[in-house]
Amino acid sequence: FFSFLCLCLFFFREMDRLQRWSPSLNRRCLILQCALLVSLFSWPVSAGKPAVATPPIMDEWDKYPGMKSGVDGVAAVGFGTRLYVFGGSTNASHSGNNGVKTSAVLNTATKTWNPLPPMTSGRCCSAPVVWRDQIFVMGGMFDEEVFGEVEVYNATGNYWHHTLPLPTSRCCMAAVTFGNEFYIMGGGDNRGYALDVIEIYSPTKKSWRTSEVKLAEPRTFFGAAVYEDAIIVVGGQVTYDSRTCVQKYYPANPQKGWVNLAAPDAAHRAFGSATLGNYFFLVGGMAKDSGLEPTAKVEAYDMKRDTWFP
Repeated sequence: FFSFLCLCLFFFREMDRLQRWSPSLNRRCLILQCALLVSLFSWPVSAGKPAVATPPIMDEWDKYPGMKSGVDGVAAVGFGTRLYVFGGSTNASHSGNNGVKTSAVLNTATKTWNPLPPMTSGRCCSAPVVWRDQIFVMGGMFDEEVFGEVEVYNATGNYWHHTLPLPTSRCCMAAVTFGNEFYIMGGGDNRGYALDVIEIYSPTKKSWRTSEVKLAEPRTFFGAAVYEDAIIVVGGQVTYDSRTCVQKYYPANPQKGWVNLAAPDAAHRAFGSATLGNYFFLVGGMAKDSGLEPTAKVEAYDMKRDTWFP
């Protein structure tokens, strides 16, 4: 705006000189001066309008081959151009049974699945996080028993090893990598209660610590993402009540606590989620407006503009 103002002043001065040199150009110069004045005073009006956000394309699906067997409560994480899946249950009760130790990887470029070495423990409803060339699969449930065991898959060497278990056994939690640490949030315990505890793991120090800040309320079956300097949590459930609330937390400024953000139209739980750029995608799950029936709806949250689509 300052540059535009300087340009207008320059033109006014030059047109004044031109008028003195050639009086016959007075009318044309006057019209041009008026046009510049209109542009100058209309600039703040147009510049002050917020940019209209364009929602991401959500009506086109690409087809990929399915896994060898159907699983529920599987842990999935993207790593480069590959999708890694671990464990899961082959029945609706989440009981540990045949197949829940299995691991596989989908090459999204060739659209082919390849088996990986199985985990040492069968599990479902666990939480995976990526660090360097390793994938940490944390906690989960086996035969209706919640545990805190953590297994680590080395993608370069194609082998598994163990690291320190979770201080609090849990399943159905959310986990994110923030900086060089993992934040493990919420989830359910062996009693079936939702947790509000946040535990932080340092893979470099190989140590756990408990965060002084807890979730604003206990929750399970929710999603989480990292955007810029904040951790964002979305939806979930407390006991059997689904939540709409979306909140963010600044680890560098814990005194701020959890800040409320725009919420989706309906409450969601047990959904799939992923982040692409500044968008958080919420896929399927159970929405409150669909009762206990699963929904096929896909929604996207613009973490930059604090807006939901569609």
